[in-house]
Amino acid sequence: SKLTRSQVQHDSGLIQARHNTQRWNETVKLELQQLAAATPAGTSLVAIQQHVAVTLATWDAVWREYLHPKWAEQKMRLHGAQEKVLERYYKKLEEEAASVSQQRWGTRKQLVVFFGNAGIGTRGGIWLTGTPLQPMLPLPLKPAAP
Repeated sequence: SKLTRSQVQHDSGLIQARHNTQRWNETVKLELQQLAAATPAGTSLVAIQQHVAVTLATWDAVWREYLHPKWAEQKMRLHGAQEKVLERYYKKLEEEAASVSQQRWGTRKQLVVFFGNAGIGTRGGIWLTGTPLQPMLPLPLKPAAP
């Protein structure tokens, strides 16, 4: 089974968070537009001075919005939700692997998920091919209930 980026974004609430961000930014829309227009594109002293002036003029309104607890709460919710999405996916992989293992070998074997560029030899050895190997959640497969 495969976990796609769009599944993670949807299931973790990232799509809803984008909508929240757009809605919340409405309160400082004018200030954000002023900042975007005054961003110095080159090394012109006049452009840099204008950017500094606009930044100072919009500073209080922008930071009053972005220091609101809802932004930090949303970030924490997203982090926790992404972990839960991955946890559910690994649990599903664990169950699938246990079923296949039980059918093929008559016993439930351990599932280990790795990220990185590596291979596993026929005798259980692991070799790296230039990039770090990062184990992700070794999942012991539970023995079948009697």
